[in-house]
Amino acid sequence: MTEFREGTLRQDYDARGFVTPLRACSADDAAAALREATGLEGDARFKPHLYLPAINRVARAPAVVAVARACLGGDVFLWSSDVNFKGPHSEAFFSPHQDSTYAGLAPADHCCTIWVALTAADEASGALAFAPASHLQGQRPHVENPADPHNALSKGQRCEARGPWTHARLRPGDMSVHHFHCVHASGANRSPNPRVGLALRFARLDVRQTGAARESVTVLGAAAPDGFDVEPALPPDPSEDDLARGRAAHAAALAAERENYFPAGGAYR
Repeated sequence: MTEFREGTLRQDYDARGFVTPLRACSADDAAAALREATGLEGDARFKPHLYLPAINRVARAPAVVAVARACLGGDVFLWSSDVNFKGPHSEAFFSPHQDSTYAGLAPADHCCTIWVALTAADEASGALAFAPASHLQGQRPHVENPADPHNALSKGQRCEARGPWTHARLRPGDMSVHHFHCVHASGANRSPNPRVGLALRFARLDVRQTGAARESVTVLGAAAPDGFDVEPALPPDPSEDDLARGRAAHAAALAAERENYFPAGGAYR
């Protein structure tokens, strides 16, 4: 386990483009989020922190937000979240790619992804693998192959990348963090157990969106970024009215994201 010292964390992040493993939350919190995440498909697995309280608790965990702030060098907001699920003995994989490619956020250097393990994850189960220092080369061209049935990326996008790769090895409640330009991938799940994670995408307050549709974000401090709508905060013990507001915010947020991500039509896998 990498000990979280802000200066050392930032040095490693700047040099390699990723840091793993770090501790995000308790095993109990990860298990509660896993129960909510199990069975989510399509739109439901994107931005679930807006309407599912255990996932929201992990997304807002103090250690998670502290790592995002340390890596990005200032206050942050949560742009998006999504559940990554690979069933036992699954052929699903994520091809080498950069998160910056379709995010529509600028500058990408001020954005990062934190991946929280809700189950154990290692190379055999298809954990994340990173290309060290790949972020230093900036944005790379990507090609799309949406027809590949096993590629879990909705557009089947991939970029050129060479090893050696560093594979994350995470316990439930551990996390990794990577730069938006860091090339990363994950292989098929060859294990008899599901591999489930929660990807959280943070940005510094000076980040702006480049898409045509105005998107919404979750504010984590006193200040909100310019150019985004603000999503309602889900309380720790939400009422039915709170959950209804969260579901409405989720529907509105996904409508804007689809307009920017799939301008010619399409859907999340």
